[in-house]
Amino acid sequence: MDSTEIHSPDPETPTPLAILVVDDDPSVSAFLRAALVGMGHRVTNVSDCASALAKLNDYGNGIDAIILDLQLPDGDGERVADIALTRMPVPSVVFISGFSDELGQIVGAHPGSVALPKPFGLADLESALVKLSGA
Repeated sequence: MDSTEIHSPDPETPTPLAILVVDDDPSVSAFLRAALVGMGHRVTNVSDCASALAKLNDYGNGIDAIILDLQLPDGDGERVADIALTRMPVPSVVFISGFSDELGQIVGAHPGSVALPKPFGLADLESALVKLSGA
């Protein structure tokens, strides 16, 4: 008779998330996608507010976290966050921007969110996701 071993999940291994990345800079978007997929997450990339809102309409409750640039070609990323936070079971937004003053104000107005100033690297991204899961 075969026995099946049951393993508990490793507490050091983060649970894979469905992450919506919203950034209009192709190099930042590509970096985020590669890094997040490399961490085991499922990633959807969009480059503007309209596309982000469409994805939220399609998958609202299926999105675990959003990594969101504040300066987008068709509007303010904060508006996308405000709408997203009403649809997500757990508010989970990482705001990214090259304007650190702006980031502080936005994060202060959105409890549980995390700021990630540009430019950032892999360690910064990992740290932001850890903070987000503990927020």
